[in-house]
Amino acid sequence: MKKILIALLLPILILTSCNSDDNGYKPKPAETLTLHLTTRQTEGFVNKPIYFTLKDSKDTYGISGANIINLADKKALTSNVFKPTIAGTYQFQAKSNNSGTPYKDSEIVTVTITEPTKKTITLKNTPYRADNAIVNSSYKCNSCYFV
Repeated sequence: MKKILIALLLPILILTSCNSDDNGYKPKPAETLTLHLTTRQTEGFVNKPIYFTLKDSKDTYGISGANIINLADKKALTSNVFKPTIAGTYQFQAKSNNSGTPYKDSEIVTVTITEPTKKTITLKNTPYRADNAIVNSSYKCNSCYFV
């Protein structure tokens, strides 16, 4: 009798405990983090480096799953530093490199690069052109100033 009762109750328990809604449980989708690209220098000069900071929406730095892209030539920077050789306006964006963690692209950062306007160095009240100047670090000058 016990075997018949178990044989009848077991299918009823299985059917009622395994309904299709599973109490509203839905698996959590993989979280997509947003990249944030910033720089303190939105203006700069030719041959002077521009430094970028890259983090995600959880404030994680040192992200290996993303690259900083120069939108002008669509090439990734090799580090967080851009050293412009030509004056102009440059735009950068951090993008996922599809290495595992899904990231949303960062906001676009615009940097304006110009040529230096004043190219003189004054030593002992004598101005010198500084287009391609090399300063000897062993020279000590108490009345030197840059213009």
